[in-house]
Amino acid sequence: MKKIEKPFFKNFLNMAGLNSWHIQGYKNQLFLINILYRSNFLGIIQMPAIQGL
Repeated sequence: MKKIEKPFFKNFLNMAGLNSWHIQGYKNQLFLINILYRSNFLGIIQMPAIQGL
């Protein structure tokens, strides 16, 4: 991701109640995307931003 997008995403994770340890690999990345999808948070951040992790 771009350096500008990282702080925003970290703040979003804090808002979502998720810790940074959720993002450690590809499987955890898909796990996070699944949580965001089920929680209907995809309307807040776009998919390209998630894929750029």
